[in-house]
Amino acid sequence: MKVTSVETIPIGVPLAPVGEASNHPLGIPTLPYVLVRVRTDEGLEGWGEISDGWGYEYPGVAAALVDEALSRFVVGRDPRDVKILVERMWAWMRRRQGTTWLVAQAVSGVEIALWDLDSRAAGIPVSESIGTLVHSRIPIYAGGNFLGQGDAATHAEFYRPALERGVDMIKVRIGVDWEHDLDVLGELHELLGPEVQIGVDGSEAYRADTSLVIAQRMAEFDVAFFEEPTPRDDAGALARLVAESPVPIAYGEHVHRASGFRTLEDDGPLSDIWQPDVTVIGGYIEATATYELAADLGRPISPHSATTPLGFAANLHGAATAPTLTYVEYSATAIARLASFFEGGEQLALDAVEGGKLALPTGPGIGVTPNVAALQEAFPVRPLSPVDDMPPFYIGAV
Repeated sequence: MKVTSVETIPIGVPLAPVGEASNHPLGIPTLPYVLVRVRTDEGLEGWGEISDGWGYEYPGVAAALVDEALSRFVVGRDPRDVKILVERMWAWMRRRQGTTWLVAQAVSGVEIALWDLDSRAAGIPVSESIGTLVHSRIPIYAGGNFLGQGDAATHAEFYRPALERGVDMIKVRIGVDWEHDLDVLGELHELLGPEVQIGVDGSEAYRADTSLVIAQRMAEFDVAFFEEPTPRDDAGALARLVAESPVPIAYGEHVHRASGFRTLEDDGPLSDIWQPDVTVIGGYIEATATYELAADLGRPISPHSATTPLGFAANLHGAATAPTLTYVEYSATAIARLASFFEGGEQLALDAVEGGKLALPTGPGIGVTPNVAALQEAFPVRPLSPVDDMPPFYIGAV
């Protein structure tokens, strides 16, 4: 069996408004995704996804990395040699485009597609191909919106459907006007009650001093974790936060390869909770190595996921092999909006959640297949708008 083609399918999904807010605080009008399809001379195909949602806005660049830089390592090769093919990619890219950020995401998309193809060919789920199944039902937490996009009642109503399905953890986002947002957080905590855990995403917006002040307030509301409060490249700030914050610090959405998570530990530790995403980290090989490292070190795993149903299903399969798994992030709005565009997507819909958990998608491979024509018609990629300024929220200066 030989690979005959590696194809990329970029799409752009417009963000839905929340409450009375008309613009997203990050200034992002759409979420971009790039699906990856690998085909063979035996008529088989596998699917992967290059995704981070918030972490990149350039699906054309991601697609070019696959089309121009990575496909040459796969086309004409036996797709069952996943580890060999991927290791060649890393070795070649190391001295050229590098092995982090969008390169790692592009490798992720190709690698996931190869595992999906091989698992379909073998008639087994991806989770059985990549490791040892530890969890058959995966706990999820409901990802949400910026606290500044509505009052506490608006946010409580947003999470109500997930809470009614037994979900007991949610995540909100905090912005530039963090003092106002913390007031809303306190009100939301009161509305939901102590049985609902709340995590807070800081989007790498803050200085260490600001982060510690925010964390002190968060502790009053029993916040479960403070995600990405400062930029990842400020190791000194992160080490200080982990040492002094009364709230656990979480990172991993923008950490690439297992070696990146090793650095979190060796340079600090720089994080209490690890959040690897198989569509970001470099694929399943890097993700499973990270799960094993986390188990050795006693670090909880709570995978990030801001993807289409394909990427989310891929993360579920990975998480099923993670010994220290706690929760997987679940973007209910995105899944609800996109599930009908994927065969098998109904397995990920909110009404499939029972007791706050989702079963792994059934069938061989990842268990989810996109309807490409329908996705391209509904969600075309649109040109980006000019950028007039650079707000401090993007540079960690709040």
